[in-house]
Amino acid sequence: MTIAEYFIDRQRQELALEALKKVCEAGVHSDAIEKSDPELFMSIYDEIATILFNRREFAEATRYYELSFRIKVKRFGMKQLKVGYSLLALG
Repeated sequence: MTIAEYFIDRQRQELALEALKKVCEAGVHSDAIEKSDPELFMSIYDEIATILFNRREFAEATRYYELSFRIKVKRFGMKQLKVGYSLLALG
């Protein structure tokens, strides 16, 4: 990867992170939005957490992993593989 590609990729991550956070904020302010499509919010929370984790912003990444985990437990129960992966992400 060239330096230019690195900075372009970094800029895309910043834009994606900003957009995902705005979607989450809208969902948080209206529980009905998050409840209407929990799969979408699980994916969004996981994506935000992954970006933050890769940027070594562990505390904030953990917050989003926990949001995703909470939805997964409600939706699938503790014995589902998706929930197990979330537990691994949380450490």
